Amino acid sequence: MKKVMALVLALVLVFALVPMSVSARNLSDAEKALIAELEEHIKVKDGEFQLPDDVINQAENYLMKLDKELTATEITAIKAEVAKAQDAVKAENTGDAAKWSAKTKDAILEYVDNASKAIGLKAEADATGAIVIKDAAGKEIVKNDKLEKTGRLYRRWT
Repeated sequence: MKKVMALVLALVLVFALVPMSVSARNLSDAEKALIAELEEHIKVKDGEFQLPDDVINQAENYLMKLDKELTATEITAIKAEVAKAQDAVKAENTGDAAKWSAKTKDAILEYVDNASKAIGLKAEADATGAIVIKDAAGKEIVKNDKLEKTGRLYRRWT
């Protein structure tokens, strides 16, 4: 009886998990390379800067839920804006976002918005200063209300 119950439980788990795995597609190699760029650690005077894992995960989950792969044109446009944002962080030469100039923060928001527009999304800063990426219907896709400096706790964007 225990073996039968274990088998039934295993089958229930398998059938319960199958629809979840079918609903999300695998990322293309180009999309994986894009995610890898977002994960990049940027060397600065006081250590390294990187996006928090939860932001990367939100972006990756969004891509996996799309009905289609991103086109080469979309990926190229996004990568160009990511490179500009990385250059802005390098120019500040600190991983502590609180020390960045308002000009740099505004520029980074513009780069994130331009990258978002490449795939029909919109980026904006909310009332707290968090960068929020929304779809055309206004649904929040990614929210970056913290930026990570390696070796320290998360810091607020503002």
